Amino acid sequence: MLGRGKQLEIGGYFECEKYYGVEYHTGCKRLNTARNCIKYLIESRDIKKIWISRWNCSAVLDTCKDNGVELRFFNLDDDLKPVMPPDFHPSDYVYVVNYYGQLSNVNYEHIIMDNSQAFFQRPIKGVDTIYNCRKFFGVSDGAYLYTDSQITRALDRDYSWDRIGYIAGRMEKNATEFYSAYRNNENMLDSLPVKLMSCYTENLLRSLDYDKIKKRREENYRYLNDKLGKYNIISAKETEGPFAYPLMVKDGRALREYLREREIYIAKLWPNVWQGKEGILAEQILPLPCDQRYSVLEMEKVAELIICYLRGGIEK
Repeated sequence: MLGRGKQLEIGGYFECEKYYGVEYHTGCKRLNTARNCIKYLIESRDIKKIWISRWNCSAVLDTCKDNGVELRFFNLDDDLKPVMPPDFHPSDYVYVVNYYGQLSNVNYEHIIMDNSQAFFQRPIKGVDTIYNCRKFFGVSDGAYLYTDSQITRALDRDYSWDRIGYIAGRMEKNATEFYSAYRNNENMLDSLPVKLMSCYTENLLRSLDYDKIKKRREENYRYLNDKLGKYNIISAKETEGPFAYPLMVKDGRALREYLREREIYIAKLWPNVWQGKEGILAEQILPLPCDQRYSVLEMEKVAELIICYLRGGIEK
């Protein structure tokens, strides 16, 4: 698994150990970022127009615009599924985000499914599907793309040796000490050309116990839903290896700040979305962490703090 341009060397100091397990996603393309999966499809499918929801991150919208794609917008129904307007043509491309892995049975003739928040959900056969590794694991790059389309030019392999410091740092110190390095990496990824996944990330993804990770995420999600479901404005159904628990409350901004002050960090996933129904969803739905780093003990702490806050009580 030598990176392109790397010479065979014998002896000397050790590099990272190589792993020989099996990745969760196989038979697909390994690219460096989810944004570049979109670029790949635009080029390979020669896409000129895409229907899309306004509830999307700027990376998706900017990628389409920067690559000359006309954007047309649809609304979402109460189940977060597209509501296509009368001028939609079945041959048009539709970009569907699987928000928190809550969607099912969404299909159009030319669909692009964004499973960035649904890593453990298998793709629908014949549907172009994108997965983002960084949202689920401690890697600095990496995305999977299921497609039967192909670009004609050869792709270079990306490198991540200069981007993994913040990941190692958080393992040994506090997240706040490396947050700026994390943000710098995110900004750097925005400008990367389409490349193959780095050797480092591909190697690490072969080392993971996906069954254990999936089970832990589901256990944590189920606990949060049991404790917080009655306070949740939306109905959060259980899903495979969930990304986060989507808790919607009336004043999500204030609750997010309350938790941040207690060193529980809740990301705002769509800071660019602030108007209309989509803006309300982006602001008021809090993606509570339920990933493999934590057990039910941490979920209990999170749930107790939130219940205390929602009941107007005072934390002990």
